[in-house]
Amino acid sequence: MRQPVRCARSGLWLARYQAADGSIRQAGRFKRKRDAARAIADASRGVDAEGEPRSMTLLAFMGAWPERFPRHPRTTDSNLLRIRSYVLPYLPHGGDLPLTELKRPMLRDVMAALLARGLAKGTIDGAFASLSAMLSDAVDDELLETNPARGFRVRPGDPRLRPVKPPQVRRAVPPAEVGAFMAFVEPRWRAICWAPFLTGARPGELFAMRRGEIDRHACLIYLHETVDRYGNLEPGTKTTHHITDKARRGRWTLCPPTLVAMLDELPAADDDVVFRTPRGCVWSHRNFYRAAWRPAQLEAGTHFSLYDARHTFSSRLLAAGIPLVEVAAWMGHSLRAGGAEVNMTSRTYAHATGEHRETALAELERFMRLVAESVDARSA
Repeated sequence: MRQPVRCARSGLWLARYQAADGSIRQAGRFKRKRDAARAIADASRGVDAEGEPRSMTLLAFMGAWPERFPRHPRTTDSNLLRIRSYVLPYLPHGGDLPLTELKRPMLRDVMAALLARGLAKGTIDGAFASLSAMLSDAVDDELLETNPARGFRVRPGDPRLRPVKPPQVRRAVPPAEVGAFMAFVEPRWRAICWAPFLTGARPGELFAMRRGEIDRHACLIYLHETVDRYGNLEPGTKTTHHITDKARRGRWTLCPPTLVAMLDELPAADDDVVFRTPRGCVWSHRNFYRAAWRPAQLEAGTHFSLYDARHTFSSRLLAAGIPLVEVAAWMGHSLRAGGAEVNMTSRTYAHATGEHRETALAELERFMRLVAESVDARSA
């Protein structure tokens, strides 16, 4: 049974109870807690007498969740897809059970079924993280006392864990390996393959770059949009989809003169998007890897990704002595507490000044020269 809640404004005890339809109602306000508790008990007995379920079901809450707790549509769709694909099929009655009956032993059965399928730890953990986000909102709505999925993860040493693919380890790619790759990239794809090494853009930000956002004098480019996995343009970057103001949802990053010259050679599109597919569409991740990236990888025998290119960007600049706060700003990262370099001072009081821009651009140009020298050495 629910317990009375004290109103911070009036000091009265609120007698709130759960109706048959799962909604939260109030049976009155009382000066004494025991009077509020008695009112809750009386109201709850009345609900029981109706012969209807007192708890909202998991499926019913899923249907109301996006509207009751709105998030960015992309986040909501991802969470619901994970729950429907990986959790509901293994729950009793396909998830059509009262929220209050959902317990951790049930989730362990779901985990066992997913492990038996050979799914990776990241996939399973992501499914339970989405479920936890939803159940956390159910707790906030006072439909649950506790969140049974909170912190529910596959233990790294679980012997049932047998993913097909090994975990992806990111790294900085040396110039010789980049040169081997670039030697087999088709000329029309050279600019888009070079861009993540020289701007630090995420793949979605890379495909959404616009020509009109290039500051040729300062050798910078403004990133404020993202392309999702299906090739749809969306406002905002990874963490700023919810911000409507263009000036606040994007960031400036480096765009060396050599890259600017390469971009200027590309045909202009009507909507100003820099990189286009052979059919004039916006790139999606899968199409780009299939048409431009993987063919060169197979020919060169290299094994790095677009995200490795982004790691290379930050690693080269940090190795050249560029301050962490400057690199973090170009990468679109915020400094968090922890470690020797990132502490309260750097997290709260350190801000990028832009004074190291010329040094950083020179380091990126030097990196391109090293790649070109490795290509020349291979062909000699």
